Amino acid sequence: VDVSSHQPTGDRADRAVGSSLHRLGGHGVVILVKSWARRRGVLGAFEGFLSSFCWTLLTLYALRRRSSFPDVGGSCATAGRASSSSGTARGGRGSLSALVALRGVFEDMLELGGSAELRRMAVDALEGTLSSRPPGERSRRRNGRAAPLFLRASPEDASDNAARSLTYSGWRACLVEARRGLRLCQAGGG
Repeated sequence: VDVSSHQPTGDRADRAVGSSLHRLGGHGVVILVKSWARRRGVLGAFEGFLSSFCWTLLTLYALRRRSSFPDVGGSCATAGRASSSSGTARGGRGSLSALVALRGVFEDMLELGGSAELRRMAVDALEGTLSSRPPGERSRRRNGRAAPLFLRASPEDASDNAARSLTYSGWRACLVEARRGLRLCQAGGG
């Protein structure tokens, strides 16, 4: 269950994310990623990890980046529940297995966490792009350090970081689990 804080731009952001996921057929992948994060113990803004909404944004970012790939074809409609015995999700113009979608999320997380240059960027999940962090971003901590990850939460407010509660140790734990998950995906043939 995602909980909204009823910020002025919250409803518009939720609708934009929901619409993008619907067009990409990514709802099943989001459920898969959130279930994985919960089982691995890296879900929860209060604990310093990514919130449920942040995991949705990271998944959307990974799907948007891959939507132009020939094997994805802009859709992974039923990735959370396999539509055939091979575990391939069908829908739209192409197909994407749940394993490939999950691997894409892990790869993107590790890419974002592994480069000092990328850590200075803002993730725009709706566009599937990276841009410079906005000046005066709201993710600044009291000690002046920037948040370890900037996930643009709203199309209207570029300075609103959905990952503002993420701690450095929480992000490191997410990256450790993503690395472990990626190894498992690769071993599984995805």
